[in-house]
Amino acid sequence: MRTNTLSVDLRAIGGLNMQGNSDQKREFLRHTVATLAYRGRKAVTGVGQDFGVSRPHRGCRAPVEILAHVGDLLAWALSLCGGRHVWTDSLQHA
Repeated sequence: MRTNTLSVDLRAIGGLNMQGNSDQKREFLRHTVATLAYRGRKAVTGVGQDFGVSRPHRGCRAPVEILAHVGDLLAWALSLCGGRHVWTDSLQHA
């Protein structure tokens, strides 16, 4: 299992001001998750069964690898919310 420790100040990303009240933070989180769900669904609607493992070019990630990476990013964000800075590459464990 490969785990890296990272330190990130989320306020520095995109100029976000996360000093607001909990309602503002909750709305930001709700919007972010809803956007991910909408765009993710749109990208895979109507595709064939072999879409997840297809590669447009040699050396490109397959869609299933891209989605695994997005999952890793979400898990990393959750660890940041818990005060930890943990990155885990799920493809290393597959």
